[in-house]
Amino acid sequence: HQPRWSLFSLFDDVLLLGKGGRTVYSGPAKGAQRYFQQLGFEAPKSENPADWIMDIIAGEVPNYRIPQFVPEMLYPLWELNAHVVQKSSRIDQGQSQSLPSDDWRSMVKKLDEEWGLICYKQAPSAVDPKRE
Repeated sequence: HQPRWSLFSLFDDVLLLGKGGRTVYSGPAKGAQRYFQQLGFEAPKSENPADWIMDIIAGEVPNYRIPQFVPEMLYPLWELNAHVVQKSSRIDQGQSQSLPSDDWRSMVKKLDEEWGLICYKQAPSAVDPKRE
C-alpha cells in the first residue's frame, strides 16, 4: 500500500519491498524517487511519485538503461547500492533529497562493472514466462 505523495514525502525513512518481501529500497522517503531515477527509470511529471515507484516494483515501468528490465533485478541492484543510500542518509540526516554526485557516479560505475552478475538472463522474464 502507498499513501499519496504528500504523505509519503513526510516519512523520514521508508522500506520498499518487492515480490517475496525482498528489499528494493530502504532509506529516506525523499530520496526514493531520485534513487529509481538514477537506476534509469523516468518519472512522468504528471505521475504521482508514490504510484510510479509502486509501478516500477511491479515491473510496469520501462528502464531506459536496462531495456530487458524485470522487477527481480531490483533486489541485486539494491544490494549493490544500499551502502550508498545508507551512507548518504547518515551524512545528510534527511536534509538532502539526493545522493552526492560522486557517490552516484561510483554507484553507476559499480553497476556497470557488476552487470554480468545481475544480467537479465539470470532473472525470470516477465515478457517470456516460458524462458528459464
